[in-house]
Parts: sequence; structure tokens; C-alpha cells
Amino acid sequence: MNHFIIRSRSARFVIAFSLALLSCGILLAQDDVNKKIAQETCDCISKQNLANKSKGEIEGELGICMLDAINKNKVEIDISDQAAMTEFGKKVGMLMAPICPSVFKVFMDTDDDEKGITVTGKIKSVEIEDFVYVIVHDEEGQDRRVIWLSNFSGSDSFVSDPKKLIGKNVSLKYRNVEYYVAKAKGYLSLKEIVELKIKE
Repeated sequence: MNHFIIRSRSARFVIAFSLALLSCGILLAQDDVNKKIAQETCDCISKQNLANKSKGEIEGELGICMLDAINKNKVEIDISDQAAMTEFGKKVGMLMAPICPSVFKVFMDTDDDEKGITVTGKIKSVEIEDFVYVIVHDEEGQDRRVIWLSNFSGSDSFVSDPKKLIGKNVSLKYRNVEYYVAKAKGYLSLKEIVELKIKE
């Protein structure tokens, strides 16, 4: 009987030890995958032009790059599970920091509330609806749709006819704001003009 107990205990130890090794192997494999995703996300985001982009825009670019890496490496994670994605993002983000520190510096230095975002370019069009929307074709070749919500520096000359802005070369500063829309039962993200200078 004692020999049987010893054998049983030995068997349990071997099984437990084997499971521990298997678990360690899985964790190491997962860590390798996370490092690969971190590297691929860094490679992707480093190719993007982050100049004059807000924190929200940079977060969006990072999210797209990370999702591409997740899909490419066939990581099993429910992207609709916000808590799981946030936790996964933290793990990968910690691995990314030493790989592409310049990206994180741009991200940390961007402060929409205090500095705003300045773009230069030409006013492509003006949309007059309930509010006035100004579309700026910037020097990077992108169209930015900003909203005229209140009085701002440089607005007085165009209050009577906002369409006079069309074709003007400008330096324009805007800030990202969110407004609650009752009908949509949610918040609407907008780029609000805070300053406009005509460039001759």
C-alpha cells in the first residue's frame, strides 16, 4: 500500500511539473508574439506622418496598426471586448516604448487642450449648414474639415460671407472638442477653429 501511495504522489508530481512546463511554454510563446506585434506596430506607425496630429488621431493610427499586427499574427482576442483590448494594448505598449520611443515622444508632447493643432494650407471649400464647416487642404495633401463654432482670432473679416475664405492660403489652429448630441445619444467629435491667419 505504501508503494502505491508513493507512486501516486510521484505521478501527481510529474503531471503537475509537466503542466507547469507547458504553461511556461505557452506564456513564453505568447510573450514572443506580443514582442512581434510590438515591433510590427512600431514599424507601421513610424511610417505615418504624425506631425500636427492630435492625441486622438495618433491613438487612432496606433489602433489601426496594432489591429493589422493582431490579424497578421492570428492572435485570438475579441476586439469587441474593450477591457481585454485595453489590457492587451498596455502589454504591447510597454514593449513598444523602447522600440520606437520617438513615436511615444510625439504622443506625449501632443496637448490639444493647451496648444491646439496648427495646419497650413489652402481653403478648399466652405460648407454652410446649421454651422459653417471649412475644408482646408493642408501641406501634407490631406483635407481637414474644421467647424466654425464661435468667435475666433481672424474671423471678423469673414462673418458676413464665410465663402470669401475659399482659395485663401491660411495658417489655421483648431482644437478637438466633443459635444453631446441628444438625438444620437452620444458625443460628436469636432475640430473647432480657434485662430485663422491669412498668408499672403
